[in-house]
Amino acid sequence: RSGYLSFSWVRNPWDRMVSIYSKKDPDMLQKARQGGLRLERLSFENFVTATMNFQHVHLQPQHTFILDRERRPMVDFIGRFENFDSDFGELRRRLGVDVELPHRNQSVHEDYRSYYNDRSRALVATRYRDDLEAFSYSF
Repeated sequence: RSGYLSFSWVRNPWDRMVSIYSKKDPDMLQKARQGGLRLERLSFENFVTATMNFQHVHLQPQHTFILDRERRPMVDFIGRFENFDSDFGELRRRLGVDVELPHRNQSVHEDYRSYYNDRSRALVATRYRDDLEAFSYSF
């Protein structure tokens, strides 16, 4: 990695799940249909329930592609979606570049907390337990 700066971004798993629900990826929907799972038009709680055991890159726990088996970062810098502006500023400083990053592919939804009841909150906490621990997220 000499001479390179590697980086990745993480997002609060509860917020991330709302984003996945709000802007369902066509590839994810197709793969779900192929497995007999219909994700369209589900309530949020039913979507969370239906995807608990469904495997897709959009639903993959973040630690699996950012941390090694000993839970050490495999990248030099981990930014947080919740602190995007300040973390991207730090990344620009480290890289010595002055660039802007447009916000594309934005999902539109209310604050993530408003989507949850106790059951759906617990389901996401179970599925992403290692992400919550590794990146110190809380509801």
